[in-house]
Amino acid sequence: MIVKFSYLLLFLAVSQIRQGHAFVSIQVYTINKKHWRGCRNHLSKQNLSSDQVRDSIGDSREHLLSLDPDSEEAQQIVLDDLQQSEETLSKLRKLSYLVTEWNDRINLVSRQDCSTSTVFGRHVLPSAAVTQLKGDDGEPFLRKAKRVVDVGTGGGFPGLPLAILYPETNFVLLDSVGKKLTACTDMAERLGLLNVKTHHGRSEELIDSKFDIVTGRSVTSVPQFCAWVQHLLTDDGHLLYWIGGGDIPQNALEVVQQDVPLSELVPVLQSSDKRILVFPATAVRQIAKESGLLPKRKAVKNSTTNKTKNKPQRIPKTKGEWRKKASDEPKQRGYESFKRYSSSPRNRSSSGD
Repeated sequence: MIVKFSYLLLFLAVSQIRQGHAFVSIQVYTINKKHWRGCRNHLSKQNLSSDQVRDSIGDSREHLLSLDPDSEEAQQIVLDDLQQSEETLSKLRKLSYLVTEWNDRINLVSRQDCSTSTVFGRHVLPSAAVTQLKGDDGEPFLRKAKRVVDVGTGGGFPGLPLAILYPETNFVLLDSVGKKLTACTDMAERLGLLNVKTHHGRSEELIDSKFDIVTGRSVTSVPQFCAWVQHLLTDDGHLLYWIGGGDIPQNALEVVQQDVPLSELVPVLQSSDKRILVFPATAVRQIAKESGLLPKRKAVKNSTTNKTKNKPQRIPKTKGEWRKKASDEPKQRGYESFKRYSSSPRNRSSSGD
């Protein structure tokens, strides 16, 4: 089902000149949000997934976020705006092609209008925008991080672009869908990323693992995600959460450290409604506790019940040990009441006289 927007009023094409190269960026200025939400609510009643709802509606804002990775504009953004090297640019370009290649086999990202341009514009650049996000010390959040886990990585976002941008940091890409991790492993190997590992399962299973940074990209609601990952963070760690649209609970907004639109980090993403939320570890645990969504602890195997504890223990005897008895007690041989009877006729007759 495809719903056309009748309330899309104005598209503005702005021609800009950068270093002698002209490019056109198209922005959406007015969209009737009530119509958008109405379409989304109507389709959600048909038990469609969020990706299917977006595909059915045809998100015009996201449609504009496409950029050819081989274009001069892409080069300008990565080299100048993000201040990255030619090698990094080459790997980010290659990642766009690899995702498109794998997406023909399994659904890593939305298959509607999937191309290298949409992958680069919608997924690679928004992931790489975090390089412009700085902490209280003025340094980028991930520069000092040693271990990062990307929970619900899906097609490798934001994990794979971040692993390209921070080759000295170790990344764990976590997802419950094994075939997506197969694709991520293959792409990491073909990109030469030695700092990437994958974990097939859920975040609750990583009991003994601690990370400096936890990332997630529109996986679920903020309280639910905090409940899933609160045990993964070091005491001075941070959660970086990419989110687009939707309402954020007030208790989360009160403790958020940073709430930064992507358009402020990378100007070319000014038509995006997505933003990055930064939470310190203490805030993540507070949100998780207040949500009431913390997972229950699993029972310890071979645990003893009260009934077993109160039962007297049996003391085993040493092999070959004799049981001690009183000296005046007669020995029990087992044949004390035995009487002998004869079957001979002569004995029977003599006994009868």
